Amino acid sequence: MSGGRRGQQKRGPQMLALTVIHILFGTISIVAGASAMVLKKGAKLHRLSGRVFAVSLVLSSVAGCCLALIVDDQFLAFLAGVLTVYLVGSGVLAAAGRAGQRSHLAMFAIASTLTGAMFWLAWEASRAEAGTMLGYGPGPYIFLGAICLIATLGDVRTLIARTLGPADRLSRHLWRMSFGFFIAAGSLFTGPGASAFPQSVRESGVLSLPEPLILLLMIFWLIRVRWRSAPRTAPSI
Repeated sequence: MSGGRRGQQKRGPQMLALTVIHILFGTISIVAGASAMVLKKGAKLHRLSGRVFAVSLVLSSVAGCCLALIVDDQFLAFLAGVLTVYLVGSGVLAAAGRAGQRSHLAMFAIASTLTGAMFWLAWEASRAEAGTMLGYGPGPYIFLGAICLIATLGDVRTLIARTLGPADRLSRHLWRMSFGFFIAAGSLFTGPGASAFPQSVRESGVLSLPEPLILLLMIFWLIRVRWRSAPRTAPSI
């Protein structure tokens, strides 16, 4: 018993530091991500906000992963954090256009592992008597698993093609960064972070607006990229 108490006391400062990092950089990533989505792609301000978004979201996600491992029944949050880091990392590599086969193979390994884990947890949740696995039903696992599956297929395509054209790289960059932003926004506005808002705001439904707006903006920019490149290139995932 005394050992458990000492462990909890020891974890107290660690949890506080991780929470501060998670919230601070998460907030910065939301502001920077929103700026990157509305600014003209390729412009100086877009590149600057994109860099701030990527760095801050990775820091926030890593801190969130650590917190999820400390708190019970938060394994889904851990997986979502790993997925976010993967999406941002592979999105940055796509924009840079300098990633080698080893980097793409590493991205594929992460995505395929996450895909398997998500769908296995969804299967176990559907079979469980309570209808949940580690505190969640099949739905969240299936949703995140679908994102992982699309990313895995995209990594396979990249490994086979070895090189991607400018429009393919931009498409890959856009959707991965956008979905990383989508997960971050969901965590803040409709996930655990929603508790920071007044109850009147939570009940108004306004917090559910950022996520579909992010998806709509993502679709808009993807169509614009593909429209400008048509008919020279094929869609990329």
